[in-house]
Amino acid sequence: MSVVLLAFMSTAVWAQVHTELDWQPYPVRLAEGETLAEALDRSSPIRQRALVYHATTDWQVQWRFWWQNSDHGCVIERVRTDVTVQIQLPELVDGTAAQQAEFSDYREALRVHEEGHQQFALEAGEAIDRALQQLPPASNCRALEVDANALGHHILERVREREFDYDRRTNHGETQGAWME
Repeated sequence: MSVVLLAFMSTAVWAQVHTELDWQPYPVRLAEGETLAEALDRSSPIRQRALVYHATTDWQVQWRFWWQNSDHGCVIERVRTDVTVQIQLPELVDGTAAQQAEFSDYREALRVHEEGHQQFALEAGEAIDRALQQLPPASNCRALEVDANALGHHILERVREREFDYDRRTNHGETQGAWME
């Protein structure tokens, strides 16, 4: 029994998913007579395709793997996947009590929406890590490398499509309360 267990353990892939989250606030100051929405639009550094957004989540997934030649071909023996997420949200510096309360509710809805984007990053990293661990042996290590990277990129593409659909379904968080007039 212990011989079988040792043989099974020697073929197991060692894997690691590392995550790093970086919150990046930006200040919002109200000018005299300015609405909260106007102050947010003016203060936001987030511009995409001539549109202003009040929050954003950027993420990357990187993977590395180590292989060895065996009697069954080239096999992955270790995987490391790194997920890096940067979330940028506004931070109201001043304003009346009513404006602070309105902003607090809005920022919370933005946070919830952006954490939805963060979840896509984590899912992508975990899916890539699992898929690489389960990749069958290849006839040679170059073929294994090509197959593993193609699989990782395919998973990223599928997750990015789902993330795009998330923004479409929520109208960039509007249906989650992240909307200010």
